[in-house]
Amino acid sequence: MSRTTHTLNLVAGLLTLSAMNVQADSLIELDHQVITSTGLISEVDDSAIRTEVISAQQLEFMQAKVLTDALQYSTGLKVHKTVKQGSKISIQGIDANYILVLKDGLPFISPTGSETDLSQISLAGIERIEIIKGSGSALYGSSAMGGVINLISRESDINILELDIVQGQHETGTTDSLQEHSLYASQQWGNQRFSLLGFQKLSPEIMLDKDSGKVDGASQTLQNVELRLDHYHRAGWITTNQSQSYMRFNYLLDEKNQRLGTLIIPGQGEFEQEYNTDSKKMSLDLGVRRLDAHLLGQGSIISRYEHYEEQSGNRDELSEDNKQRKVETQLFKIESQFNNQFQAFSSQNILSYGTSLQRNTMDQVKIETGDEEVDDKSTSTLEAYIQNDIITANLGEFVPGLRVQEDSDFGFHSNLKMNWMKEVGSFNDYHSKLRLSYGQGYRTPDLKQRFYLFDHSNLGYIIIGNESLQPEESHNLNATFTVRHHDSRFEVSAFRNQYKNKIETTSIGAVNQIQQFEYTNVGRAITQGADLSLIIQPSAQLYWQQGLMYLETENLDTGERLERQPLWGYKTQFNYSYNQYLVFSLYGSLERDSYKGTDEDENGNETQILTTKDLIQIWDLKTSYRINNNIKLNASIDNLLNDTRNSGLNPEIEIDDRPIESRLLSLGLNLTF
Repeated sequence: MSRTTHTLNLVAGLLTLSAMNVQADSLIELDHQVITSTGLISEVDDSAIRTEVISAQQLEFMQAKVLTDALQYSTGLKVHKTVKQGSKISIQGIDANYILVLKDGLPFISPTGSETDLSQISLAGIERIEIIKGSGSALYGSSAMGGVINLISRESDINILELDIVQGQHETGTTDSLQEHSLYASQQWGNQRFSLLGFQKLSPEIMLDKDSGKVDGASQTLQNVELRLDHYHRAGWITTNQSQSYMRFNYLLDEKNQRLGTLIIPGQGEFEQEYNTDSKKMSLDLGVRRLDAHLLGQGSIISRYEHYEEQSGNRDELSEDNKQRKVETQLFKIESQFNNQFQAFSSQNILSYGTSLQRNTMDQVKIETGDEEVDDKSTSTLEAYIQNDIITANLGEFVPGLRVQEDSDFGFHSNLKMNWMKEVGSFNDYHSKLRLSYGQGYRTPDLKQRFYLFDHSNLGYIIIGNESLQPEESHNLNATFTVRHHDSRFEVSAFRNQYKNKIETTSIGAVNQIQQFEYTNVGRAITQGADLSLIIQPSAQLYWQQGLMYLETENLDTGERLERQPLWGYKTQFNYSYNQYLVFSLYGSLERDSYKGTDEDENGNETQILTTKDLIQIWDLKTSYRINNNIKLNASIDNLLNDTRNSGLNPEIEIDDRPIESRLLSLGLNLTF
C-alpha cells in the first residue's frame, strides 16, 4: 500500500470515528478585542480604526502553525513566495517592504532589513493576530506605510502543558513527509509565571517534473524556542495589582535548501550544487506593563534586542560555501506609551503619548574573498507620538494623531493621521457604523536598499545599493461602512493609497556582459479599490466569512500596472461545529490575473508578461475531533484540487502564481494537560 493511500485511509478513519459522536452543544467563539489599532484595548466593533482579528479559535480551525498559514485566507492580503523560498505578504496591493510585522507591539527584522519572512514565524503560544490595512505610520513609525500585522501572545492564567504533532504527505513531488511539532507549557509559582514554547518544522523539497529532475521548492528545517518569565506586582509607588514585568528570550534556526542543476567545470568534472539559506536569530524582550505613574498616567515600557545572521547563496561540492555571503543585522528598540483619561467640552478623551528609540546595524561579508561588502552600517531613529481618542455624544469618535521622528541620516519628519467613526443607524438589532480614515506614510530607505551588494556575476547579474535614495511618502484614504446583526456582519470598504519616491530595483545597463541593477526612486504609484466582507453566524455552530476585493494599481510615471498583484480576489472561510466534539472547515482562495510586468520580444517590441492561468484557486479542507478535554485529533487536505504550477516555466515569458506544493494530506494529534 502506498504512503498516500495509507494516509487517505487514516483520514477516512478519522472522519468515521468523528461522526460516531452526535451529542451536545458547541460554540464558535471569536475574539472581539483589539489593541493594535489605537494602542488601547477595545472591542473590535468599538474601534475607530478598521481592524481584522484572527482569533485563537480561528487559528485552531485553520490548523495554522506558521504565519503564512494564518494570513492566506484574509481579504485584501496576498501571500507571495520569495526568491529565497520563504514567504512575504502584500496588503491592498502594497508590497511587503511597507508592512510592519510585530509580536506584542515589537518588530521583527529580516536578515537584510526589508520584508519579513512569514514562514519563519511560529504561531505556538499566539492568542490572536490583528491586522490593520492602510497606513499605521503615525502610531507605529515609518515601517508601517502599508499596514500592520501584530501577533498577540497567549497569557494563560492556568497551568497548562500542550503538545501538538502533525504528519503530512504530499501526493506528488516528493516521497518525504511534512512534520510539524509544537510545545506550549506554562506554570505559575506565587507571583511568577514561567512559560516555554517550542516549534519544529521539517518540510521536504518539491519536484514538479520528475523527468527533468528540477527542484521547484526548497526543503526547510525550522526550529524555534522561546522562554518567558512574567512577574505580577503588588500595589506600590507606580505599580498596581495589574502591573506585570516580563522577560522573553527567543531563538530561531531556519535552513532552506533547493537543489540546482549539475555544475560542469571543464577538466574537473561534474558537481552537485544547491541554493542554501541558513538563518539564525536571537531576540530578548524586556518590559513592564500596566504601570500607574501619577503624572504620566497608565502605561508601559517595552524593549527588544534582536540579532539576525543569514548565510545564503549557491553551494557545491568543489567550492563549498565560497560562493555565499553572510549578512548580520541587529536591532535595538525601546518605547513607551502612557494614557490619560479626562473629560473636556462634553466629550470623553483618552490621550495617548509615547517615545521610541530604534537603532539598526548591518554587516555583509563575501565568504570567498572575505571582503566587507557592507561594513558596520547603521541608522538610528528617535520618535515621539501623541493621539487623542475623542468620544462625543452626537458627532461620533475622533482619533487624531501626530508622530515626529528624527532620523540619523534623513533628519526630521512628521506624520499626521485622522480617524473618525460614528453609528449611523440602528433598527431591530441591526447596527451600522461608518469609519473614515486618512494617514500619512513616511519610510526611510532601509540598510539593504542603501548599502546592499548582491554580486551574482556567475549568474549574470549584480544588485547594488544606492546611498542617494530618498525617503518614500504616502497618503492613505479608507472609508468603511459596517452593518452588524448580532454576530453576523456586512462590511464594504474603499481605499486609495498614493506613493511618492517609490523604491524599486531597476536596470542600469551591463558591464562586461554582467547585468547591473540598482535600487532607485522610480516616482509615483497608486493602489486603489474596494473590498467586501460578509460574516454569517446564524448560530453557535456555524461561521461563514466571505471576502471579495477589486484592486487597481498603476505606476503614475509609466502608466503600467504594478507587478504581481491580482485584479480581483475572493476568500472564504467556512466552519461548522457538528457538536462539541466535531468541527468541519473549508477554506478557499480565488485570484484572477496576476500581472508580472513588461519585457521586449525579439523584435524589440514591448510586451506584457501575464499569468499562465487567469483564475488561480486553492481549497483546503480541515476537520478536528475532540475525544475528551485532553485529546484532540486533526485531519486536513490542503490544495484539494491538486492544482500546481507548470514545470519548466520560463519566467521571462510568463508567470504562474499557483502553488508549488501538490495536494497535502495531514493528520495531527493535540494533547492538553
